[in-house]
Amino acid sequence: MLDRLEPILPHIQNVALALGVLFVAYLLTIPLRRRYASCDGVEPGHRSGRQFIGAVLNYVAFSLLVLVLSLPLIYWLDRMDQSRTWTKYHQAWLSFWGVYALVRLVEGLLVETFVQMGRPCPLSRLTRNLLRPAIMLGVAFLLIRYQLDHKIGVLLTSTAIVTGVIGFAMQGVLGNLLAGMSLHACRSMAVGDWIEVDGTIGQVTLVNWRETRLRTLGGHVVIVPNGKMADATLRNLSSPTSLRRHEVPVSASYGDAPGDVIAALIEAAQSVPMVEKEPAPDAYVTGFKDFCIEYVLRFWSKQYERRTMIEGHVMRMIWYKFTRRGIEIPFPIQIPIPARNCRDHPVDYSGGCLFVVTFFTWNHHRQPAHFHPWHHPGDAEHHPRDPGCCHLHPGDPTRRRSRAADKNLGVPVLRQPA
Repeated sequence: MLDRLEPILPHIQNVALALGVLFVAYLLTIPLRRRYASCDGVEPGHRSGRQFIGAVLNYVAFSLLVLVLSLPLIYWLDRMDQSRTWTKYHQAWLSFWGVYALVRLVEGLLVETFVQMGRPCPLSRLTRNLLRPAIMLGVAFLLIRYQLDHKIGVLLTSTAIVTGVIGFAMQGVLGNLLAGMSLHACRSMAVGDWIEVDGTIGQVTLVNWRETRLRTLGGHVVIVPNGKMADATLRNLSSPTSLRRHEVPVSASYGDAPGDVIAALIEAAQSVPMVEKEPAPDAYVTGFKDFCIEYVLRFWSKQYERRTMIEGHVMRMIWYKFTRRGIEIPFPIQIPIPARNCRDHPVDYSGGCLFVVTFFTWNHHRQPAHFHPWHHPGDAEHHPRDPGCCHLHPGDPTRRRSRAADKNLGVPVLRQPA
């Protein structure tokens, strides 16, 4: 039995040592990876000199440790191997990890240089994750062909067959991969952009081979498959420029001149620091309603993803500007009035004792509206002793409605001022 295993024991020994070296190198680089996690363009900031060196070292630490751990083992194995059969394989191993360390060093310098400048790397993480294995696969084929002197025709054919089988079995995964590549190739979005997809607004924090991760203003992480991102309608709030327009509808009374209202609206928008000075804010009349004139205030900002906060500050300033200028904002109110006895009719409380009168706080004479206490739920008619008052008969069937129904039967009861 041992005689049969003896020819493959060197192979088992070399593979086991290679796996052991990789595992030890992975464990030793865990603290470095946790300390210097790559920003990759999301909220990039300036690093100190020591942090910059540590971040670059994080890219090459694994491959350098593999080389450092492999050198004494290869020296020991070569001394035991008198025939020098494995020497060229050991050299190919060292060459492969040397090239990998060089590739990672270039990648680290590229990414961290853009981080130092406060800009995202032009090569996204997804692109780098696809480009790096492609380069190393080509290096592996070159080493097998020229350093190990093996023919790679059969290997290439086998690789193509295996790739076809895997691609057929993983159609959904490959679809997401290709969708992510197309999004970056068309510059539809990039890491760090604020986007809106299916009603969700968030900042792109990561794009990998399967999914796109968004971080919302509430701190939630939303994971969207790349295939769905490619099919959905995507609004990029950061590209090609972050300048976006806001619109705030406002109402004012008929007694206020439109010129004064528009001046107050523009002044309110200009008093908010997050509103851009250029293009300048503007306001227009948009409609004449039964009780008010409608306006729209338009202004621009570079933080549209925070539009709730910005528009809230603008509306707060509108209230202050209107109040200082004496501009009224009409609004409907409801006042419950207890049903009373009239001189001609007895009181009947069987249908409820409250009647809701709805009116607006200011009439066209800019005087407080007057209502008369003589009314009951029912049909309206003018009281003979007070032509300006609306008198409601208590015998109407509506008195037998519920209180909730009476609220919907409110009739404005107004008396013009003398």
